[in-house]
Amino acid sequence: MERVGEIFLRKKIVTHEQLEAALQDQVHTGEFLGEILIRMGYVKEEDLLRVLAEQFNTRFVELKDVRINPVVINMVPRNIVMEYKLIPIEMRSGLMLIAMSNPLDIWPTSVLQEKLNLDEVQFVLATKNDIMGHINKYYS
Repeated sequence: MERVGEIFLRKKIVTHEQLEAALQDQVHTGEFLGEILIRMGYVKEEDLLRVLAEQFNTRFVELKDVRINPVVINMVPRNIVMEYKLIPIEMRSGLMLIAMSNPLDIWPTSVLQEKLNLDEVQFVLATKNDIMGHINKYYS
């Protein structure tokens, strides 16, 4: 699997110098590289999520461009969407598609699969603000 820093370099989103500065910072802080690059102002959250989507073989979406099925909203309890900061998007043949902002957090997919007795849960990536805005819209 290609590393996040390598993808940023290949896509010319950051320079070698910026990546090196972020990696040096990572040694001291222990933060994820993407978070450091955002904090340093080298990338935006959207840039990071697009790179992570490539790395995790999924896609980045802007939820304003996605038609969310109200039936799937009713399937997922508010406490789950609030706890895991996700928004359900659609349901097809035992497969639920959700939007979340952290592809390293595998718990939401497992929890949904178990609690809702689903065959599979897949994810796409969206920004935290986008997800929270849709949670407020659909679950307020």
